[in-house]
Amino acid sequence: MHQRSAIKLDDNHTRLILIDPNYINPQNTKVTVTFAYKTPKQIVDILSKEELTATNNKIEITVPAGAMRFIDVAY
Repeated sequence: MHQRSAIKLDDNHTRLILIDPNYINPQNTKVTVTFAYKTPKQIVDILSKEELTATNNKIEITVPAGAMRFIDVAY
């Protein structure tokens, strides 16, 4: 199971931090994020600059083994 945190940056931006905490047996983890109350206008991985697209207010993200992903969401 992955660790996650959502930080509200302002009224229109949230930063998601997704972590694979399994340091004994690290493995790539697929994570599904559902946006329940707002529809995202832009979703960007802040380290790789990869732009992600939500479908039906959901995105699927792979968290690499033993690593983190930092995702900025603009509404």
